[in-house]
Amino acid sequence: MGMNSIAHIEVCLYLRTLPFSTARRRLNSLTTFTLGYNTPVNVDVAEQHWADNIRIVGLWARRSLVLIIGIKSVYDGHRSSIALALSTFSQRFLMSSFTRMRDARGRFARPKPPRMETSHSTYLPAEVIRVILEGLIAQNDQPSVEAFSRVSSFFLEDCRKHLMQAFDLRKAPRGNPYTVVPATQMMVEYITRFAVLLQRQPHLAGYVKKIRIFCDDSNQNLSWIKQRTAMPFILDRIPQVTDLELTLEEPVEWAHFDPELRRAFLAVMCRGMGVTQLKITGVRNLPMMLLNQSRSLKSMELHTCTFIFPDISLCPPEEQQLMQRISQGLSRKTYLDELTVGNSGVYIGVALATDHGRFLRVDISRLKRLEIDLGRRPPENVEAWKIVLFARKSIQTLVVRQTDMEFKPALLIQMPNPGQFMNHPLMKLWHLEQLTHFDLTVVFQSLERYEGSSHRPILVRRPPQNCYEQPLIPWAMILWAGNKMLRTITLTLECYALEDEELFSTCFEIETDHTTGPGPYPPIPTSWSLLDTALKNPNAFPSLQQIDVVMKLPEASSSMSDAQAPISALQREVMSVIKKLLHETRRRVVLNIRCELD
Repeated sequence: MGMNSIAHIEVCLYLRTLPFSTARRRLNSLTTFTLGYNTPVNVDVAEQHWADNIRIVGLWARRSLVLIIGIKSVYDGHRSSIALALSTFSQRFLMSSFTRMRDARGRFARPKPPRMETSHSTYLPAEVIRVILEGLIAQNDQPSVEAFSRVSSFFLEDCRKHLMQAFDLRKAPRGNPYTVVPATQMMVEYITRFAVLLQRQPHLAGYVKKIRIFCDDSNQNLSWIKQRTAMPFILDRIPQVTDLELTLEEPVEWAHFDPELRRAFLAVMCRGMGVTQLKITGVRNLPMMLLNQSRSLKSMELHTCTFIFPDISLCPPEEQQLMQRISQGLSRKTYLDELTVGNSGVYIGVALATDHGRFLRVDISRLKRLEIDLGRRPPENVEAWKIVLFARKSIQTLVVRQTDMEFKPALLIQMPNPGQFMNHPLMKLWHLEQLTHFDLTVVFQSLERYEGSSHRPILVRRPPQNCYEQPLIPWAMILWAGNKMLRTITLTLECYALEDEELFSTCFEIETDHTTGPGPYPPIPTSWSLLDTALKNPNAFPSLQQIDVVMKLPEASSSMSDAQAPISALQREVMSVIKKLLHETRRRVVLNIRCELD
């Protein structure tokens, strides 16, 4: 164990209280104890290697021998084990200090019996409890936090702040204690139960900081949104919400929401200091001015959302008052730090580039992190890319996802000429002055297509007409105009649609297929050779330090020839091919390549 990576904490756990004669006999046969995940550790080996980290002490306590295991140093990853141990001994006596150490002869000294309180109110130091609890929260270990809260009433207050801060409503398999069953009536019953809980114990509403609602594509699960439920009552009782999330896999019109539910959503966003993190998925015709509600909004995620700029006079009466409050505060701007848009960037881009931008008080000129999805419609991609231009002076991390691709990359449908692509005013990175990390996801599609009639389909392999039909080519061209501050590049290649034989012949090499005629012909560059040429140039990226390549392969791709071959063989082969094709780049910067199966 390296002492530098160890969090020094001291926890004393009472194991058992035995008569001295019985304890002495059992002490001689004591060889192992369990610490975390039921891992047996030999006492002698532990004392030899851990030295001062583990100490076993014997204390006299009123005709009884108290055996204590003192854990002075615990890895961060094992903090949950401490909570489980505390819950195991929750009904026993916990001590906060111990005195004498084991002597050099290996015997247990007999110190004076400490003064014991009849009420057994001795507890661990508050600092130790907070360190353990923070470790559990960081690992999102909800069961251990619940077990930790049942150890003692002294632990309950700190645990309750975490256990009650999130209200999740989602579909889940039966038996999951943290979610509800998919039936609408059960979801309504779940909402009602929580409303009754807040009505009986109003102080619990002050702990709630996050509201997350998830619905799948079942109409039965979405119908509760249109019904009158106790959800508005819950939203009205919560004094301060910092994280609001509404995820609908099947898009729903905002006008189809229950009027009271719409009013409650608008009210909860601007209550107190307002929401700091907002995530909306699958809501159509959402009023654009709803984004102006919170004065403290710092992070926003929009997926598959459409927006409108409604007239306040056309809004329902219950929403007009809130909308007027929004209009009165249009002079106040809210500066975002993080923005994620998926299939919704075109609306934000259009709003920023037109007169509708004056209604949008969410300012993205100080963005530090931007994540954007590019789909199959190039006009929308061009509009969405305008968000990058508005935040070009502050973006430090740019994450680009290419999803829902067809055979041709969406960026090249209107720009087949690489010269036009490079000269396009939008698709460049050099104007991003503060960009330090560029994360790119490229989707590769299979070249095999079924043609012919539906009765007699024929599997046809379509060869690429030129190298610019490869999805990696446009980004290699973009990287030709580098960025001076760029330090790390993460390249994720999704090859789920490729077969084993396509994995190497299509992704890495372009077949040289020249038409008949007089030669010679120049060699057709590959997508990897263009990328290697762009990244190896020190003038384009003077600060580049590391490149991470992540290859996501289908789980069926275990081997090109033998289906029984180990998966690691394919991984090693893919890594060797990439390293070979990026040999110039590898000489200049640190190149990390890994494969992931899905």
